[in-house]
Amino acid sequence: MIIRFGYLNNLVGTTLASCFLSLSLGNLLSWSSPVIPKLENVTSDNPFGKVITSSQESWLSSLVTLGAVIGCWIFGAVSEVIGRKIVYISLGVFISLGYVLMAAIHKLEVYYAARFLQGVALGGAFNLMLTYLGEITSKENRGVVMTASAMMSSAGAIFCYAIGPYVSVTTFNTIELTFPIAFLVTSLIFCEESPYFFLLKNKEELAKKVLKIYRCSNYDLENDIKEMKEQIRIQKEGNVMDIFKTKGYIKALITGIGLMIGQQFTGINAILMYSQSIFALTGSSLSPEIGSLIIAVIQLFSGGLTPFISQKFDRKSILLSSGLGMIISEVSLGIYCIFKDAGKTSDSINFIPILALTIFTMSYNFGFGPLCWLVPGEIMPARVKIFTISALISIYFGIGFLIAQFFNSAVDAVGIGSIFLFFAGCCFVSCLFIKFFVIETRGKSLEEIQDILNGKTSSIGSNDGIK
Repeated sequence: MIIRFGYLNNLVGTTLASCFLSLSLGNLLSWSSPVIPKLENVTSDNPFGKVITSSQESWLSSLVTLGAVIGCWIFGAVSEVIGRKIVYISLGVFISLGYVLMAAIHKLEVYYAARFLQGVALGGAFNLMLTYLGEITSKENRGVVMTASAMMSSAGAIFCYAIGPYVSVTTFNTIELTFPIAFLVTSLIFCEESPYFFLLKNKEELAKKVLKIYRCSNYDLENDIKEMKEQIRIQKEGNVMDIFKTKGYIKALITGIGLMIGQQFTGINAILMYSQSIFALTGSSLSPEIGSLIIAVIQLFSGGLTPFISQKFDRKSILLSSGLGMIISEVSLGIYCIFKDAGKTSDSINFIPILALTIFTMSYNFGFGPLCWLVPGEIMPARVKIFTISALISIYFGIGFLIAQFFNSAVDAVGIGSIFLFFAGCCFVSCLFIKFFVIETRGKSLEEIQDILNGKTSSIGSNDGIK
């Protein structure tokens, strides 16, 4: 850290840095939506001077998720060796380098390499934002920091949809540099090394020094140090094979994998990456540019409801309500698109695409979006959490890569309406999985959750879904 302002300013500064990083991640995932339509025509906006194929479009969209599959492991492993701070800050370098390459060199192969490189940083960011931010924040402010960071990802998508359609691809890539550079500056000024990492390296005095920076003056630092030491002891005793040694660990892993698969097969990343193309295909009454922007704005503000909803209702109830909303919206949109392609719709119902996607976005954002990440974090035991979280991130982006890669081909083969019906069917299967397998975690300690997973309490049954 270069400048020390005191407890509150350092916490706010680190939160601001994480927000800039989340903005960058939202940019990465939404980048292809305004860019792909420009590459389908030979204009001054197209840096290649030629039309790219549908397959090339898919690679431009999907390589960022393929890179993330690898990045979550690489950055996670390196952060255990050289520290969280330097690895966390380096994410901004990788993202910035990708934009510099695309702005300076107008070759498709360079764009492929840049998108993959940025994807590696994307995977690392998912890993480190869960670990680093969790380790430097206290129990009292952790939720605020995490929620603020998550919401800024939606703001990044808004930026893409608001600016991308109206400037050339080269100009857009240059403008996109703003957020990773802002992240680099703020993280260099405010971010400190994780106290957890210092304890991992037996540097307790340095850990206390960092805690004093991120905690108020009357905070019980010794209690935090004690808890972190216990976490380290538990994790050092654990190994990968422990996951398969108990019924509870296996169920926790299956739950996490099931939720990751379910979240991706809602179709959320396909909608983010191909938003403008989807609006064009559905024949919405709104222009693709405006429709995409409206959806992104709704995504941002509906995400703000999550903390309030999660405090009032059980996790399973929220997830099931979220799934039902997505099923209704995607079935409606799918049927509409099928009838439209058959020439059996009228202009009077052209509002259906924007209405259906609005309901979908709101439903996803208050349930599947945050809780499919929250629940695995609550049920994974400490001794195997580092490995399992990396594995879940890898699975999440691996499926995201497949969806992004084959989305265009699937639309060409069966039509956009059938694709939305497929995603609705996947949501229905996910709801069945949640209803009959996922346990309720709200208000339960880790010990209580592990007892339920292992079938040791009488609370198993209709409430928890584990038989």
